[in-house]
Amino acid sequence: MFKKKYLGLAIAATLAAGAAQAALETSVTLKNETAYMLKDGIRTGEATSQSDTTGEGKGVYKFENTAKIFLNDELESGGSWHGELNIVRDSKAINDYQGHETNTQRDWLRELYVDKTFGDWDVRLGKQQVVWGTADGIKLLDMINPTDWSEFNQNTPADARIPVWMVNAEKYLDNGGNIQVILSQAEANKIAGLNASGDQGHPFVMKGVDSITGKVNGFLNVAPALAGVASTFDFAAQYKGFATSDSTQSNGLAAFTSMTVDGFASNTDAASSPGGYFVLYAGTSAALAAGTGSPLGTMLGKGQSRTFSYAELSTATGVTITDANVATYTTLAASRDTTNDEVTYTYDGTNITNSNGFVFAGSELLYGMSENGATGYTTYANGGATNLVNSTWNVTTPDAAFEYMPMATFATFNTLSKLTTTYIKDHDEKPNLAFRFNDSSVGGVNFSFNYAYRSDSNPYIDLFYRDRDSKERLSTVYVQGGYSGSGAFDGTTPTNAGYYTGLPVIQTSGVNSGTALVGTEVTAASIPSNIYSSNVSSASAYSNGAATNAVTVLLKDGSGNFYGAKKWDYSGSANSSYDQVELVFEEKLNRTHNIGGSFDFAVETADNPVVVRGEWLYTKDEMMPVVDKRVLAIGDLAGALKMEKADTFKYVIGADVTVATDLFLSGQFIQFRNLDYVDTPRTCVTQMNNSIDCSKYTADMATLSMSNQLQKGEENKNFYSMYLSKPFGESGEGRWNNIFIYEEGGGKWNRFDVEYGINDQLIGTFEYNKYFGDENTMFGQFENASNVQVGLKYLFE
Repeated sequence: MFKKKYLGLAIAATLAAGAAQAALETSVTLKNETAYMLKDGIRTGEATSQSDTTGEGKGVYKFENTAKIFLNDELESGGSWHGELNIVRDSKAINDYQGHETNTQRDWLRELYVDKTFGDWDVRLGKQQVVWGTADGIKLLDMINPTDWSEFNQNTPADARIPVWMVNAEKYLDNGGNIQVILSQAEANKIAGLNASGDQGHPFVMKGVDSITGKVNGFLNVAPALAGVASTFDFAAQYKGFATSDSTQSNGLAAFTSMTVDGFASNTDAASSPGGYFVLYAGTSAALAAGTGSPLGTMLGKGQSRTFSYAELSTATGVTITDANVATYTTLAASRDTTNDEVTYTYDGTNITNSNGFVFAGSELLYGMSENGATGYTTYANGGATNLVNSTWNVTTPDAAFEYMPMATFATFNTLSKLTTTYIKDHDEKPNLAFRFNDSSVGGVNFSFNYAYRSDSNPYIDLFYRDRDSKERLSTVYVQGGYSGSGAFDGTTPTNAGYYTGLPVIQTSGVNSGTALVGTEVTAASIPSNIYSSNVSSASAYSNGAATNAVTVLLKDGSGNFYGAKKWDYSGSANSSYDQVELVFEEKLNRTHNIGGSFDFAVETADNPVVVRGEWLYTKDEMMPVVDKRVLAIGDLAGALKMEKADTFKYVIGADVTVATDLFLSGQFIQFRNLDYVDTPRTCVTQMNNSIDCSKYTADMATLSMSNQLQKGEENKNFYSMYLSKPFGESGEGRWNNIFIYEEGGGKWNRFDVEYGINDQLIGTFEYNKYFGDENTMFGQFENASNVQVGLKYLFE
């Protein structure tokens, strides 16, 4: 296997054997670059909580000092060698970006190679960079070296290109043609935020990356927070929070296959059918107003009843309940049985606001339990840390995690309630092999044919579930319908039931008695698009639209053991042997075949010739994100957010001309075509008869986010660019450049830069980067990262 350490040893041996015959030539470039953000407002990935909308705003974000040391010498045995050391320190950067990092533009050893001739072949052996492409502001054929995108598109290609270890052999033919063969190290592009930390606070994190690792919006952090809410619901179920009938309560979530997130959250005010939810309390008015009153451990839907013994009421209120004082604490009682010392409550759906209870919409309860946990159980209170749920509920235009999974059953919550996440890397270390043939035609057309079998430098994320301890991958099973077990309450006293733990009596259709697992196993393609049904008795709060055919997500190992908070036999005992579910985000590189080419030729005009040029690249098996919102709607994150192989064709057509006085002008049309584009429009109907988008499509990797409904990508994405460059000064000691790129969808980027030689050794630089346009485009998303940079370079030998 091709290893860079072996290549390094080969270079060292060559240098040792080559015994330099001339003095070592050295030169040093010292550079300072200071950058200032021009816009106030939050930048992608910068938020510290769901409510954070301010960010750092204007100010210096970069104060980078660099010393580049260049080393050159001849070898006594023939040939030469070159080295470049790169000493970097940025006091304003975050974390690892402050100093050296291997395989980035901040690598301390940037280049080290030996040039030797072997027969007709010129060989460059070592760490280097190879330039194949010539397109402005974009990379097609320039695919030998990975790119450091940590400052997005701002750096020059020479600075952003990451040198890698390679064997680079080149042969010139008698007719003037050229053959080049390269065997090189496979290495990934450097992309801000694409790591376990998420690089919070870095100014150039893309929305698509933030959706993976972001502290607030990234599923790496949202998923365990969501699982924490599932654990809170499971706690509530254990303490009489759920009733499977008027007289029985649950001891877990596993039985609830006909209860979905939207079925819970979309039930609104008590005055509307099927009614709101009445959380039953006992205590003084002052205590309840302060939020310290004691709940009676249940919640009633419209028309539902619940009977309490005096002993239960006494425990809840802390006051002995007798016939004389029972009215003080039970003014909502529909009936009182003094013979058996019992009080029966019936909720008629009226909007009750006195000291004995509160009416909540389901969305309010979901929000409260997500953000605050439950009294006595705040272990998983989100507190606004991640984008779980909003105070308002909207499944039509979702922008929070729970809104994207309205068809997920409470039984799926049982599966996910102990889930954690981890981010790992597993890069293919096989070497890349590339070939290029260059030549010119009789008519003056320069052309090339390029081929590379390589690991795509753009990493992709493979999502899957595994056992946290054994690391065994778990298989996903979708089952439509109900499960065994009555969910009968096991008699445990609800001593810790809290303010948000009172949950509604639910419709139990589809929950069958017995011990065997029931229901029909289905595939992702068989998930029903309509789980609303009006053909159910209106006896309970959930009867209008009970999801009797909803799909539950189960996970199991190779031995057939199902994972979750409770055992699937509904014994009510903990499932600690099989609750260590881990959602893995594995960063990988995919092997691809790449076939491309280029051409250029000059068209003579009356003034100056116009150079027409072009590049094209066909890539087989490039990884593209595909979102299946119907799978996401039932709560399966790994199944809904997948990277799939697709063939792509990318090309650029450009023209260059010099006009006026040395004004270089270049224009380009660029198109990226996805030849395996996925677009399957679908609409689903939830338990509460709400229509949602449950399409399957190729997403836009750069911009997909919960804030834009996991944005769909373009089958054919167009870009247009204009580049201008002109020298200035009496002796041409300065030059200014300007590149403008417009992307389909409205994103725009303009970079204006100036370099001026103050004297032979001191050079001043200025750069202005402006991003604008639609915020859900590749360039427009960085509007708040628009900046100016000034620098000084000092060269001496």
